[in-house]
Amino acid sequence: MWKREFWKQAVERVFKTIAQVLGIGITATGLGLIEIDLATWKALALAAVAAGAVSLLTSIGSLAVGPSGSASMVRVLDAAQLKLAETARGLAQAARKAPTPAPVDQAAYKTEVALAEVGQLKP
Repeated sequence: MWKREFWKQAVERVFKTIAQVLGIGITATGLGLIEIDLATWKALALAAVAAGAVSLLTSIGSLAVGPSGSASMVRVLDAAQLKLAETARGLAQAARKAPTPAPVDQAAYKTEVALAEVGQLKP
């Protein structure tokens, strides 16, 4: 949590969140959906700061879930990991498409084994 990279990511998320909330308010005003006076601007600013605080808390909470030292909950795969995942996915798809072996006739199998035991049939 005390790594520089974590705080860069977390602060970036906070500012983006604040900008998004303010952007919604400005857009709503421009579209005539709300009228903005001083009290409304204060409420909008408070909502933006509160959303920024929640964003920061989310980043801190992400430490227990995401990659070590990251403000993100999502693990980003490098090229080798992506290639391995694609290969595994391809193998799984091939296995699903493979023909299912025919069921074994248990009576015939037992007969063949019994004959092989007495030397009359080579398995």
